[in-house]
Amino acid sequence: MGDLGIGHFVVRGERYWRGVRFHDVYVVVETLMTAALVVSVKPPVESTRTVGAVVLLALIAVAYFALGRREMVSPAKTRRGALYIALVYACYFGAVSLSLMALLVLLMLWPQMFILLRLPWAVLLSAVAFLSPFTVTLAASEEVLAVQDFVGFAVVSIALLLSGWWAGRVVDQSTERARLIEQLRVSRAETARLAHQAGISAERERLAADIHDTLAQGFAGVITLIQAATATRKRDPQRADRSLDLAVRTARENLMETRALIAALTPGALAGGSLADAVGTLVAHTGEALGIAAHYRVHGTPRRLRPALEVAVLRVAQEALNNVRKHARATALTVDLRFGDREVGLTVADDGVGFDPADARDGFGLGGMCSRVQQVGGAFRVTSAPSLGATIHLEVPT
Repeated sequence: MGDLGIGHFVVRGERYWRGVRFHDVYVVVETLMTAALVVSVKPPVESTRTVGAVVLLALIAVAYFALGRREMVSPAKTRRGALYIALVYACYFGAVSLSLMALLVLLMLWPQMFILLRLPWAVLLSAVAFLSPFTVTLAASEEVLAVQDFVGFAVVSIALLLSGWWAGRVVDQSTERARLIEQLRVSRAETARLAHQAGISAERERLAADIHDTLAQGFAGVITLIQAATATRKRDPQRADRSLDLAVRTARENLMETRALIAALTPGALAGGSLADAVGTLVAHTGEALGIAAHYRVHGTPRRLRPALEVAVLRVAQEALNNVRKHARATALTVDLRFGDREVGLTVADDGVGFDPADARDGFGLGGMCSRVQQVGGAFRVTSAPSLGATIHLEVPT
């Protein structure tokens, strides 16, 4: 936490006061000067009152170094600080009652009072301390305060009162500022913690979707192809062999995707080529696996996109084509990939049995695709109806 300066006072979170040594010297010098003035008016050998005043002044200095100094260092106003002020002002009133010259030590005590006490109490005590010398003057006929002394002391006292009030306000504001800074630091730490947790949750969701799009779909495809090969092995060995070859190829691609996920890389299909090539490979595999016509068209000039965009488009293409494999029973498939100036679009359309999008409940299917597209700021749309095929369209800004 940074320093909050008030003259040579500094409030820190570590409760350190950079100018405390200078104030220590000031307390010693002020006490010695006041004691010297008291002695100069009446030497100690002539009056026990003078000795008593000097002793009380010494007690003020001792109280400062024993208790007050520690409380002056702290930016908080504590009961110990109030106890210290009560102690030193009792000594001050006692010293003034013995010798009016002791009132000069008030120059040292006034700033401490405004720093250690609440403002209303500091003002009240200031008024009492200001009036005490004149009370003594009325009670003690041997010491009379001249009019010019009264006026001069009144001017100085009012100036000190205003400066003490200002210093107290600044100290309070600085202490409040330090408290707010500490609250801000704590709030920032809490915000960072929540953001970290949100990031972890988002990453878990992303990995879950990736695993579904790779391992789950890959295993499902391998199982389907092996089952098809088993069913046609006797009556059509060549078709069974093609299904087994495709199952092996799908398993290898799935293994490559898995390794890419483990290494936190982009999808394996994108590691060695462009998005257009990766989508084209998916379309070709789907058409070959289903034995249907699969048309793939690229519009515009293909270009590299941000990894997050390429991953989102590829994963949606994977999920859409996997739905065609599992549910569509289509005889034709068309995939269009469009590269615009400020956006990229993907459309996957089939002529299969279709479905009602409002009744779709397939885990990471439509919901997962929509979530992926929204995460990169894009738009996702599904058009389908029973017996009318299905069309999945997305558009993401680049």
